[in-house]
Amino acid sequence: MFALQDGPIRLIVLAHVVARLQQSATDDLLQVGIEPDQIDCIRTLSPSDIERLAALPLPTIELALDRVSVNTGLRQLAILKDVHLLEQYFIRHGASPKMMKALFTMRFSTTRALRQELGLTSRYGRPVLPKIDIRDRIHQYWAAHSKLNSRQRYYQLHKAFPEHRFDTLHAVITEFDRSEQ
Repeated sequence: MFALQDGPIRLIVLAHVVARLQQSATDDLLQVGIEPDQIDCIRTLSPSDIERLAALPLPTIELALDRVSVNTGLRQLAILKDVHLLEQYFIRHGASPKMMKALFTMRFSTTRALRQELGLTSRYGRPVLPKIDIRDRIHQYWAAHSKLNSRQRYYQLHKAFPEHRFDTLHAVITEFDRSEQ
């Protein structure tokens, strides 16, 4: 734990505590040893009293961060950043709005906006398929990597065939799938 000494932050924390107490949320303060009569006094503070109290050096207000939840939060943040980078990679390399919706649950309008943000133009119509021998290699690669989730599978496929856009690779993978036509 470390003490909060910045006046505006102390004010926000104290205002939050008073608001919670006015909603009868006293358990947290009781658990850390605040007396019931102190809770009653804090609950009745006016906004100007809260501001004056926050400007004083006492009471000490400490911030506690839970080690386990901090690690969990940092892992979640790293995953979100990785997903964002992967989304941009897919858009940059020609993934269609339909692919982005299927792989990232991204709305068509979001895909278009990101494409514009990256200075990319949209292609319309079915992509031209590569020669049959390349398509066969793409199908073999796709089948060999069936244990990967769809995002990673397409990502690895693009890494193996970087000369082709995602929309082309998707068209090859689904060329025999009647549900895509």
